[in-house]
Amino acid sequence: MSRLQFGIIGSVATETRFEDRPESMLHDGLAQDVLLDLASGPATEEELRRRHPDLGDRLERMRHLSIIRVEDGRVHVGFTLLTNLDARMVLAVAERAASTLGATIMGHRPEIEAALAAYPLPHVPRNSLAFMLIGFHFLDIGCLKLLSDAGYRTTARDMPGGNRYTLWAQETGLDVPLKELYWGGHTEAAGEHVWNTFGDHAPRPQGRRALPDLVWQAEMAIDPAALRLAVHEHLLSLLTGLAQTLTAIGPSGVDPGGVTAPAGPGHGDILTELGYLANVGGRLHVTAPVFTAAETPLRDRVFELLSPVVLNWFAENHRSLEEDLADITPLRHGVPFAEVMTQLWHYIFGLTNRALVRAGLFADPYALPPDCQGFLAGLYPAAWDDLLP
Repeated sequence: MSRLQFGIIGSVATETRFEDRPESMLHDGLAQDVLLDLASGPATEEELRRRHPDLGDRLERMRHLSIIRVEDGRVHVGFTLLTNLDARMVLAVAERAASTLGATIMGHRPEIEAALAAYPLPHVPRNSLAFMLIGFHFLDIGCLKLLSDAGYRTTARDMPGGNRYTLWAQETGLDVPLKELYWGGHTEAAGEHVWNTFGDHAPRPQGRRALPDLVWQAEMAIDPAALRLAVHEHLLSLLTGLAQTLTAIGPSGVDPGGVTAPAGPGHGDILTELGYLANVGGRLHVTAPVFTAAETPLRDRVFELLSPVVLNWFAENHRSLEEDLADITPLRHGVPFAEVMTQLWHYIFGLTNRALVRAGLFADPYALPPDCQGFLAGLYPAAWDDLLP
């Protein structure tokens, strides 16, 4: 069984040679063993070969991919690797950070709620809007770019094959509580819109009962792969049509019998069953956080309001964060704090979101029906992805 889960921030070109791809080593069980061995401290190559006699050329290949680095004859971890012990330390520091950041944001609640009052659809709860617009669009996506632009976060570095990315890995069997750690966004573009869910990653046997997750679940149940690909095109067409239907419904709602355009009958039933629409006074109204291009000024106003709040908080807390986390694996091995920041920020904003839920600014995803708990679902313009870090 794999001892590490890993990811990249950036991209690896499809044509990249296998030996230049990070997964060529990060999927390797012995390479994972070496990394978790090094987590306890740097070692010489001779020490590693004595402890792992079947290494072969793995150290050279890991060094080529910047998974390890060698300094003064000792091998170091070369990227953001978090063991379970590290994760517990990060969680404790992030808990304290989120408490102060959440309180700072709550100090601007009147201005936030005044901005959200401009949203036109009357049956979408404003605390649901806040959860999605601030929790996902701003604190997750927007702040990653904000922190990069301010120099607090490294987005990518030059890697083999002409690629640019940074790596992260986490020891499997994470034993920190995931419930109410709101840091998980799922997205799928469909035409001019993007379906998204946002919430925690607490175990959920049935997955997220919303779009795009239900489509992904349906696709994964299909075999062979060629049939799955063909079905994907049909499901993507359905998602595009549903997005067009949903975004066409204005503040006055629509007659239930009229939800057939532009892509066919059944859209009203689908969107109602999934909670995007509700019958209010005999008309179907949007009840989920659905954004169109017309809401871009609203998004910009919220970002304009909260960006200096986060940057000022960072200026006051950046040094203490680094000092408090000095003993985690990547910092002990000399990985720059700005490179570690992407993973650290996920803990901070996830817990800040929890604090804002508990303070009442955000909707509580666990106040929903049992099969929809732990996340909210929405839709936004594909053009908003210009903020992707």
